[in-house]
Formats: sequence, C-alpha cells, structure tokens
Amino acid sequence: MRATLPVTVLFAITIAGCGNTGDLTTPTPVIPFEPTQLCHGTYAAAQLETWFQTATPAVLGVRGAVFIDHDEVAQCLRIGVVDRPAGQAAEQALAAVAVPRDVAIIELTEPVQLAGQ
Repeated sequence: MRATLPVTVLFAITIAGCGNTGDLTTPTPVIPFEPTQLCHGTYAAAQLETWFQTATPAVLGVRGAVFIDHDEVAQCLRIGVVDRPAGQAAEQALAAVAVPRDVAIIELTEPVQLAGQ
C-alpha cells in the first residue's frame, strides 16, 4: 500500500518551497489557517478595547473580512471571515499592528447581504 499525504499538506509544502529563495532543502513552514478559539479571555477589558481600536481598520481592510467585534463576555476580539485565505490575511493584519493572535477568535461566517439583494 502506498502512503499518501493529504492535498492540503502537499499544497502547503509546495507553497512553502516556492517562497524560500535560500536553502531549498529546508522550506519555510506554512501553517494553514484553521478557525479555532485561541482566546482564553485573560486580558483586561481596557487592553482589549485598545487592541480592538488598533485592529479594526487593519482587519476590515482584509478582503473577505466580514466583521470584528469586542466580545466583552468572552473577553476576546471576535473576527468573522468568509474563507480560510481571509482568515490567514486577518491573522497577518493582527500581526502587522502588533495585536497578539491569542486575543482573537477568528471564525468562518457568511458574507453580509444587504436587504433586497
């Protein structure tokens, strides 16, 4: 029986190898976005509000981002995206504005539809 790798693993390995222009024997690992709850509600409300204000323009600038919310009950930022590439881009947007990844719950959601459309 022949061993096979899942297509997503092969895709990630291929992409990682393409992005590395140095030593091709050690590709840069690519961790595909998976919607997970990394936030454990351990940050103070004032700090979360600061991160929310900082992250909002960055996250909403991501193609496929649907919303960002300061979830006071969970003590996390909640971000909705339409697909996995948008989730990865949202993670990168958080990093670009120095907001820790474990502050946010990034979840897949439906795009917003205006009434009558």
